[in-house]
Amino acid sequence: MTTPRVFFSYRRDDSLDATGRLHDRLQLLFPPDLFFRDIDDLKGGESFRARLDRELTAESCALVLAIIGPTWDSSDNMRRLKKTSDLVRRELIAAMERKIPVVPVLVDCNM
Repeated sequence: MTTPRVFFSYRRDDSLDATGRLHDRLQLLFPPDLFFRDIDDLKGGESFRARLDRELTAESCALVLAIIGPTWDSSDNMRRLKKTSDLVRRELIAAMERKIPVVPVLVDCNM
């Protein structure tokens, strides 16, 4: 059995750079295979939805980091979150339904 991983949930247009920096820093402190980030772990042609279902199980995932950037609460992103096809929505709902802890991480926010 593999060690449960940390899953990065984020919007590329909102927090790609900050997510990358956080991911890189955490990999300096912990084993690199402890993390799942789509850009690093998806193979060409692989179905993201199928991989999401495999990664976001209680056995595979110890924690979801919900990266919230400066435009997270924009009207466009709020409309996206209401759509059942939205991948960030699917990630967060899957984690909550499967009782995987979700930790919000605010980046580049002026709150």
